[in-house]
Amino acid sequence: MPTFLLHQHNFRVLDLSHKQLKGQFPSWLLENNTRLVFVSLKNNSFPGHFHVLLNLGFASWMDVSDNQLIGQLQGNTGNVQPNISYLDLSKNNFEGCLPHLIGNMILLDVLYVSFNNFSGEVPKELLAGCLKLQVLKLSYNSFLGHLFSSKFNLINLEVLRINDNKFSRTLSNVLSKCSGSLSFLDVSNNKMVGKTPSWICNQTKLTLLLLPDNFFNGQFGTFGDSSYEGNPFLCGLPLDKKCTSIDDLPWMPPKSSSISDGKCQIPNLLAKKKERNSLGFKLNTQISTWIYAIKIRFITG
Repeated sequence: MPTFLLHQHNFRVLDLSHKQLKGQFPSWLLENNTRLVFVSLKNNSFPGHFHVLLNLGFASWMDVSDNQLIGQLQGNTGNVQPNISYLDLSKNNFEGCLPHLIGNMILLDVLYVSFNNFSGEVPKELLAGCLKLQVLKLSYNSFLGHLFSSKFNLINLEVLRINDNKFSRTLSNVLSKCSGSLSFLDVSNNKMVGKTPSWICNQTKLTLLLLPDNFFNGQFGTFGDSSYEGNPFLCGLPLDKKCTSIDDLPWMPPKSSSISDGKCQIPNLLAKKKERNSLGFKLNTQISTWIYAIKIRFITG
């Protein structure tokens, strides 16, 4: 770290990303410049803890991703960075639970904590209090519990990625609160159960839905056969492709015609129940279960 920075106290913007810097995380640099608005220290080799003792009330952008930071986040994180709108902690070695006070970041638009070792339940305060949140990425951690409880109130959410965790329970209809904004939903590789949700029909902006490697079953709501394009192993109504052998194909053919309200078709596609295995069907990505990543295309008019 350049030594001249020790004597700087009036920075507003600090961008030291991709500089191959080493040594302990420079908390002193943040504490010496409490009027910082933009901070990017991403893609360096800073080890140690991400602890800030003084209030960074002016900071709106903080990116410390892709370093070697360890340990738990300090409990008062939400208080020392109260006006943050963009926070990227991904690709480090953080562990433990997210602090409850993160819910005090009421101006938060984007939160990335992917590729760490976080565990425990996601704080209800985050799900209920950060109403401006548009992008939430929790992927590749060990979060568990029921994310979509009655406390979930992220009504402006556009992108939600919770794949590769240990979330359980169902995809409840609380996500219907995001019907005017949600465009990307990835819940793959968790321990979620229950029927595939019919409320997806009301997600007018949803363009990509990833459900593989869970234990979903039952009917799947869709807007017609174009919704299945790019998934060559699906068969049965409303598709033209017929199922020839239910023992060899991933889906069972429907026993009745699909129900249609003129806009949203809900075909009776009952998934053949299988335990997790390594079917290895090649769709848009490598998938190893009987639920697939289905690209939803919404038809207007």
